Amino acid sequence: MIKKKVKIIVPIIIAIIILYLIYSRLDFNNFMNIIKNINVYYLILALIINFLGCYVAAYRWGVLLENTGLRMKLHDLTVIMIVVYFFNCFLPGRLCEVYKCHLIKKNYNFSGSKTLGTIFVELFFDFTLLIILFFTYVIISYKEFIGYVYVSLILLLGILIFLYLILKHKAWIISKLPIFLKGLLDNFECGISNSIKLNNLHKVILSTIVRWSFIISSIYFVFLAFDLHLSFLSVIFIVVAMNLVAAIPITPAAVGIAELTIIGLLIYFGIVGDVAIAVSFIVRFINYWSILIVGGIIYFIIWRGDKYVVC
Repeated sequence: MIKKKVKIIVPIIIAIIILYLIYSRLDFNNFMNIIKNINVYYLILALIINFLGCYVAAYRWGVLLENTGLRMKLHDLTVIMIVVYFFNCFLPGRLCEVYKCHLIKKNYNFSGSKTLGTIFVELFFDFTLLIILFFTYVIISYKEFIGYVYVSLILLLGILIFLYLILKHKAWIISKLPIFLKGLLDNFECGISNSIKLNNLHKVILSTIVRWSFIISSIYFVFLAFDLHLSFLSVIFIVVAMNLVAAIPITPAAVGIAELTIIGLLIYFGIVGDVAIAVSFIVRFINYWSILIVGGIIYFIIWRGDKYVVC
């Protein structure tokens, strides 16, 4: 119990310390003047597009779940997705993905390990697209980042090897496991192998591309709201770097870490001082605080415990 509390409390403390270091040297009056002068219409557009990304992510997950035997309404999937994003705002690491499985099992009596298999496929497609975008940016723009591409490609290769072992050598792996893990691995493998079908693979690929197009576009509109005309390619690099760093389970939803990453990249692109901090604040408002607020409202209105009560 104490270890669990430490695992939750320590990341939160780290996040608070980083945020304090970022905002403690801020000229508050200048910061507020910068915020007041942003284009509200671009900000609203960024918010709308960001939540459309949640809708597309729910659609993709629905395709994967249906392939494994669970058909759900897109509305219900979207609600669950936003609630999971809400819990991701303060859960350390990738525990939100485990909670995702728990919600499906609780509300639809569907195998949690099969659901985890579909989530693994989701993450694989996301990570693959991010690596492709990162690699494209490096080739076109800055070759000094090529080392990071190699590291990312090695990670991607590791995931592919893991998939190969699970799909092709399941029997041998299961024979080496304790009895209580054999069923879990079998369902997990089933979730991976069954969630990908050639007849609707194009839907998964296209929805992945559309989802990340929405995410990138929402951040692009934030820059336009500040009248900062970075190239779309540079915005892609910032989004990719921010999400790759966010995958490292240091703080909940990369709070503090993401802000530092954004500010560092903005300085790299020549945007410094309070402007860089203001931009990072709005970016995080779009992809963190807005989810925390909307997800919290949805959770407390239409959920009771872990049960979805409005369908």
